[in-house]
Amino acid sequence: MIAETPRRLLTAGSIALVLILSALGSSPELHRLIHGAADAGHEDSCAVMLFAHGVSAPFDTAVPDATPETWIALSRPETLENFLTSPPYRLQPGRGPPGN
Repeated sequence: MIAETPRRLLTAGSIALVLILSALGSSPELHRLIHGAADAGHEDSCAVMLFAHGVSAPFDTAVPDATPETWIALSRPETLENFLTSPPYRLQPGRGPPGN
């Protein structure tokens, strides 16, 4: 019970952050109230505007090359031929019609 408290606080904080960013992104008056007149020219890097436009922060990750450097043709193993024949009896033992 005690271990769930930080997880619940993190969840509540994340929900509150999303709701606040959504409210600030939809209302220009609230957005100006947060920024004031001094930050009017920095709308491109504002977290509220990035959230409202669906922009996520790019992370510099290493993407491995998907193509191999050399092509190696693998040979397929020979397949055995399967000959399907009918069973010697119509109903398998134990699965026949009920006896009298």
